[in-house]
Amino acid sequence: YTLSLHDALPIWKAVLALREPEREIFLRYYYFYQPVSTIAEEMGLESANVKTKLFRGRKKLKEVLEKGGYFVEA
Repeated sequence: YTLSLHDALPIWKAVLALREPEREIFLRYYYFYQPVSTIAEEMGLESANVKTKLFRGRKKLKEVLEKGGYFVEA
């Protein structure tokens, strides 16, 4: 499935609105396809901490997109 620019722009803005280090972790995982273990090692974090930050990042993105009027499937 390919998103149109109209659909992708709000998602990109929401990602950029994440605070560091959540934004960096989110980008590494979803855009650069780095595994959790690599992200954790390179950022000096535990894998569990990276997973927690990904969970919280997804939750924050969902909140931002729903607040903006976008339907987000669970």
